[in-house]
Amino acid sequence: MDAETEPPVVELTDEDEKRFHAPRAVRDLSAQVLSTSFAKFSTPEMDEGFDDIQYEWQKEAAAKDFLKDWLLNKKRTTRIEDIKPGQMFKDKRAEFQKLTQSWQEKLEAFKAGGAKKPEKKPDEEDDVDIFSVPDVCDVGEEVPLFDLFVYEDWELSKLRFELALLLLSFKTDCNDEDREGMPLDHVNFYCNRYYGEGINTKKYGMTDLKGVLGLVKDTVSIKDGLVHSQLSDGLENLDIFIKLTEQALRDRMRRIDAGDETVRLKFAPPPQPKPKPEPKPVVEAKPEAEAAPNGAAEPGTEPASQGMDEQKGGGKGGKDKSKGWGKDQGKAWGGKDEQKGWGKGGKNEQKGWGKQGGKW
Repeated sequence: MDAETEPPVVELTDEDEKRFHAPRAVRDLSAQVLSTSFAKFSTPEMDEGFDDIQYEWQKEAAAKDFLKDWLLNKKRTTRIEDIKPGQMFKDKRAEFQKLTQSWQEKLEAFKAGGAKKPEKKPDEEDDVDIFSVPDVCDVGEEVPLFDLFVYEDWELSKLRFELALLLLSFKTDCNDEDREGMPLDHVNFYCNRYYGEGINTKKYGMTDLKGVLGLVKDTVSIKDGLVHSQLSDGLENLDIFIKLTEQALRDRMRRIDAGDETVRLKFAPPPQPKPKPEPKPVVEAKPEAEAAPNGAAEPGTEPASQGMDEQKGGGKGGKDKSKGWGKDQGKAWGGKDEQKGWGKGGKNEQKGWGKQGGKW
């Protein structure tokens, strides 16, 4: 008989210690139903009509804290599938697009006019205070604040605005105080919901979304896996995105001048517009020759019915020696063609088929 041995001791991990419910192979709710309803889960309350409420696993306070933590974690890992852009999003987006077009037209007019930014004196300050400029289109002598903007700067200005508007609209449209930020893993999903496309990291010369967001740290930040806005919720003055982009441009130029090449932008080249097809030349139709009166032929020509073309004479009395179809030539029924005379009195000595000319 084997000696009695002690049963093995089960060792639990930290994750096992926090788990109060065994995982099930078959879920009570489908993933779709759970994702659209879990935010309404709550512990029972006496004012809901219960005679008595008993907590078996944990006390009431601990059970409520457990449910709260579960809900917060669920909100960080579950997308809002049915979220839709609100009217505020549509209005702000249209306003920024209109402003951007006017800014770019202002810059084109400034460059076309041949005007240049006044050179600073050696004892002058480096630049004016960007965020104190009342009009970004005129910082003095009609010089726009964005006079050095190129393709990359306009794209970064647009990226700042779209991310700030996305976070503000997400917070407004979901209407949930617990959703303080947007999960980093869901940013592209919500970009598709609001803008119809995700963020193309290669366009900005980056390999992942974190790298792209790092280009606009003055607008968004990442904390505990959530993306937060660095701006106020109102977005009242949209020229803030021009000012932030100008500030970043100056900082980047100073660092490049100091020898720091790591900050140089490496955007993909902008898409080239397709060349317009050249219009086809218009060929004017030549006016038709006026018909001679009474069907008469033009001077120097003969009527078609009586032509003497030796190759294709088709008239009744034509003399075409090749394919003449007249009564006296070719295949006429009374003709004297010595090769293929088909007439009744033909004298063709080779294949004459007339009564007098050959053999039956």
